[in-house]
Amino acid sequence: MSRIRRDTSLGRITRITKSLGVGIIAATGALGFYLSQALPGHSSTTQGTSSPASNISPTGSSTSGNVSASGQLAPPSSPPVQSQQLAPVVTGSS
Repeated sequence: MSRIRRDTSLGRITRITKSLGVGIIAATGALGFYLSQALPGHSSTTQGTSSPASNISPTGSSTSGNVSASGQLAPPSSPPVQSQQLAPVVTGSS
């Protein structure tokens, strides 16, 4: 008798665990989709012109000279310059 109750309880717990797992995965996917549509910063349409802020490279120089009249990127006029900075040392402790 106790063996049957144990097996029934284990089966119930297994179904509950699987249901929760599927529900969490579905909720994560739905939330991710909602946030990807709701948060600003990504445009679903392409624009022919770009804003002045998008023409600034990470080094601070303007990149407007590398855009052709058709809006396509052109190769740079000079090759990139290699930086002489060393990479920071990270130990993992705080």
